[in-house]
Amino acid sequence: MEDPKSNEKVEKAMYNSTKQDHARIQLDKISRFGLMEMSRQRIKPALNDLMGKTVWVGSVASICESIFRLKTEKSINNRSSILLLKVSPNIANELLNR
Repeated sequence: MEDPKSNEKVEKAMYNSTKQDHARIQLDKISRFGLMEMSRQRIKPALNDLMGKTVWVGSVASICESIFRLKTEKSINNRSSILLLKVSPNIANELLNR
């Protein structure tokens, strides 16, 4: 934007839109390239910290494929007839529909 007043309006709008956020937010002025830099404090711990290990979150389809692969491996190695799964409703619905 060539008009400095337009830049100020955008900066003020960004500042006002972040007022209700509890995280610490740092906004820089719009640069001569038209970019505004923003940094935000992380409020909640990362998923890896909560789980105590590296966590991979996949799509519903890829999780179902992994479950079917695991089921096949377990059924070959162990003749147990019961497989107990604790999954989200989305995953359960997809598994039941396959």
